[in-house]
Amino acid sequence: MDKELKQQFPIAKATPSKRAYSGLYELACSDNVEFDTHCHFFNNEYIPEKYLKLRFPLHSKKFLDNTEKLLDMINPFSDTDKMSYFAYFMNFISKTSPQIADYFVSIHSPNTIFCPLLMDMSQGMQGNVAPLSKQMDDMKLIMKKYPKQILPFIAIDPNNPQAKEIFLKAFSDEYDFFGVKVYPSLGYLPSHPILMDIFDICEEKGIPVVTHCGGDSVHTTAKKITSIFLDYDNKNRLVKHTETVKFHSASEYGTYFNSPSKWETVLRTFPLLKVNFGHFGGSSHWLKLKQNNIDNKVLRIIDLMLRYKNVYSDISYSLSDPSIFSIFIELYKKNKILRERTLFGSDFFMVVTEGKYKNMRTNFKLFVGDDIFKQITTTNPKKFLFDL
Repeated sequence: MDKELKQQFPIAKATPSKRAYSGLYELACSDNVEFDTHCHFFNNEYIPEKYLKLRFPLHSKKFLDNTEKLLDMINPFSDTDKMSYFAYFMNFISKTSPQIADYFVSIHSPNTIFCPLLMDMSQGMQGNVAPLSKQMDDMKLIMKKYPKQILPFIAIDPNNPQAKEIFLKAFSDEYDFFGVKVYPSLGYLPSHPILMDIFDICEEKGIPVVTHCGGDSVHTTAKKITSIFLDYDNKNRLVKHTETVKFHSASEYGTYFNSPSKWETVLRTFPLLKVNFGHFGGSSHWLKLKQNNIDNKVLRIIDLMLRYKNVYSDISYSLSDPSIFSIFIELYKKNKILRERTLFGSDFFMVVTEGKYKNMRTNFKLFVGDDIFKQITTTNPKKFLFDL
């Protein structure tokens, strides 16, 4: 592993409590705190044209300027109109990151702590985007305004030639980031050598890692990728490999990059690493649970939870799909590990493509009840983030 990178990591950020502002840590220790462990404040400046395969000029100022007119034309009371949801989404994406944060913070209790996840789409997708440094600067402004409520996660893409420098900069006194976010389907595997060097530090310092493990709609635009990754050979040695794969569909990207099984080498090497599998496999995998397919992401994640003490998963975006609520509760009540390792995440503002966020959150809370909601918004996140 990279000894120089370890030596460069700031000693002052060696523990979770030291990486959080004092007021935030005090709130995190309280009984009435709530956490949203998976949300986003990025805007159209950071999204390439191929993002979500949207067939309109996303970066066109003229289009974005007409968003308010589009909102005026739709039924503001509709709960089923897809055009309403789309316009609602466009309304957010056209704002600045601090404006998005202002809205999201304002609709929650002041005792809520948010974990906004940055996205580095500059390497994996076609189209111009603002540099990640701009996204980091925006987050610094948000943290300054809400010092007791923001725990940001820096996006690390090992294909970015500055990945290690970005990691160190994010945890410097200048930025004060708290965790790491990876999005493998943008074109890399979690056991990439650069990520392994970073995960070595994350395990030692208790830095939590969030990885995308849900839908396959967002992925690299490259049709052929040569992956560099580490894996164990038959003599138990960690060896570098390369593998070239051609892709033909979104599901192929998801199967290759997003499968929880791709984390086996990482967790075998760093068994105490804190990893949150975002989206808990996605709604489609929850709906197929009764098929008992070994490749079901939900079952794969639970298997990792059983074998590694710091593996968690959040239900972000899934709160938009009431059809899985009863399935989730049934498994939650039967499975002790699920009760202890499930986290609440909203996936705001991406989730607004499915409906009005406040309505979805309220409906989900009413369905699961106060006890489960407190467990996944307070008890479990405190353990995952701060070992409390």
